[in-house]
Amino acid sequence: NMSRCNNCLQSCCRKHPLQDHGQRELSLKAKAKNVQQQTLLDLLQTEIKKLEASAVGTSSSEIESYKSNMIAERSKAEKINSYRESSAINNYVGLNPTVALMMQKNEFDEESNSSSRKRKRSKKD
Repeated sequence: NMSRCNNCLQSCCRKHPLQDHGQRELSLKAKAKNVQQQTLLDLLQTEIKKLEASAVGTSSSEIESYKSNMIAERSKAEKINSYRESSAINNYVGLNPTVALMMQKNEFDEESNSSSRKRKRSKKD
């Protein structure tokens, strides 16, 4: 229907005003691309400013103390986990490995359930 419209061919049609041979679509795509790039730049700039502000406030001694505290906490957690694993393995000596794993998993589930119950009770109080 539009291909037969004489006014469209002369670019002065009131029925089909967007007959611009794709120029409007190209301009919209270019604008959308520019807007997307600008929003990404704005987000990155705000994140960079936040990081710079946080970096200015911390000293090297604070960073080192934080690192040493984290190392100590990790080693403590590793010791606890290794103790639990070794005690669990010693409890199931002589059993079929799949049965031992199932029993170990059940014990772990019971421990996690009891700790979650304690947390729920403390939240209620």
